[in-house]
Formats: sequence, C-alpha cells, structure tokens
Amino acid sequence: MALECMAESETKRRSGVRRSRGDSSDTYGVRGAGATWQASFGMALNERDLLFSVRPEPVANRIVFQFAHDVFDNWFKVEELGDKPDPGFDVAVQQALADLNAKAVFTEMAAYERLFGWAIIALGFVDFGENPSQPVEDAREVRELIPFSTLQFSVQNSDEEKDTNSERFGLPKFYTIRREVNGKQSKLHFSRAIHAATRLLEHPYKGISVLEPIYDDLTVLRNIRWGLGQTIFRYGSGFPHVKVKGAKKKDLEDLEAGQSQLGHLFLKLLSFSFVGVHQFILS
Repeated sequence: MALECMAESETKRRSGVRRSRGDSSDTYGVRGAGATWQASFGMALNERDLLFSVRPEPVANRIVFQFAHDVFDNWFKVEELGDKPDPGFDVAVQQALADLNAKAVFTEMAAYERLFGWAIIALGFVDFGENPSQPVEDAREVRELIPFSTLQFSVQNSDEEKDTNSERFGLPKFYTIRREVNGKQSKLHFSRAIHAATRLLEHPYKGISVLEPIYDDLTVLRNIRWGLGQTIFRYGSGFPHVKVKGAKKKDLEDLEAGQSQLGHLFLKLLSFSFVGVHQFILS
C-alpha cells in the first residue's frame, strides 16, 4: 500500500514537471525584422540566433545533432565488479535503461547541450520527497527521464547556492521549469536533475554553444553560397562577355570610368573584352 501511494504521488509529481514539447520564445532577444534580425559580427548570441544557424547550415547540423548521435549510437555495456561477475548483469541494466528510453533522452540532451551550451535531464523518482522542489529522499525507483533545453528551463539568481562554505557555492539549487501549456512555472531541486555543460568558460555552470566560435564564419559562408547561387541563377551559362568593335581610346576610358550605359556592369565585377584600336580586358 505504501508503494502504491508513493507511485500515485510520483505520477502527480512527474506530471507537474513535464513540459510542453512546443518551443518557448520568452528568452529570445530582439534583432529586428525579416532577414536583418540575426546577430551581427561579434554580437552575443541568444537562442534564436543559434536556432537560426543550426536549421539551414549543414556544418552546424553536423556538429550539433550528428555528433550527439555519434556519442550515444554505440551506447555502452555495464560489467559487474567481482571475482565471478554475473554475465546477465548488463542485460538487466540495459532493460531498465530501455524502459526509461535512456538512449534517446541522453541523445536529445546532448544535442541541446551542444546547441545552447547547457541542458538538464529531470529525474522522476519514486521517493518520499513532498514535491520536485524538495531534495530526493529515500529514492526507491527512477520512473522517468525528461530532457530540457534552455528554451524550457532557467536558473534564477536567487536559486543559486549562496553559502560560501558549501561545495555547491554558486551552483544551482533549483531549476525553474516553464511550460507552454498553461504558462505556469515549477521548481526542480538539483538532486532531481542531471546537469550537462561540457564547455565552461567564464560561467560556473553555463557552457558555451559549439556554434559560438564558428557563428561568424557560418554567416560568411552562408552569404557566399547565397551570392554564388544568385549569380548562377541570373547568369546560368557564365559571365557575360561583351565585345565592343571599333572602340576608340576615349570610348574605353568612358566605359572604365562608368560613364557609359554599360558602366553599371563594372560594379558587378564582370569581365569585358574590347576589340578596337586597343584590345584589353577589364575586371
């Protein structure tokens, strides 16, 4: 009966933690409208910039999503320590992890962590804690694993450990989970979470995105590809080759200076061949 009561309580508790799968936008910065909203060179990046980059960019997709899959696709084995280890130990462990959908959860968490710099997995325990904001107490079972990105959670400054004598000084005591369904927020105690941040720099628990060091380069490459694509689309067979027969020196000088009707083409760095008194190529 006691276990049934705990299971029922945990079901309610887990339902309080679960969040909507829909994207949240309340942490997005403002960049403007249309094609000009993305971050300029050297600007600090927010979630929207990172989302914009990872969607159309093959390189960004590779180092965020495909790398996360590469890490966990081969999974792992667990061996029991002892003189006569149980050969069926790994089978039992893998079955428990499969019931929790652990491989998919950790892969999703790794993608979030690589994209946004940090992420968490909320652990749904069967324990004697009153609610998710309380520390884990006499845990009996892990019932659920839920990955969260920074689109769905945050850490308030007041929820960081302030005790300078604590081993967790400056680290999160609570995570604030946001849900799109009803707009409510709930607190999650750190003992009920796995915190992932593998690229720490100036912050004690928030890492940097794998895209941050290459964001400017990705922007340049995207613009180069776009410009080249427009050139091929507009001039599918190559660059125009214009011949002006019988041109005088003054005519050539006027063309080069952009004083003729063809002058605007020079601004596009097109190649011309002039045939006349003087024959040369302007680029």
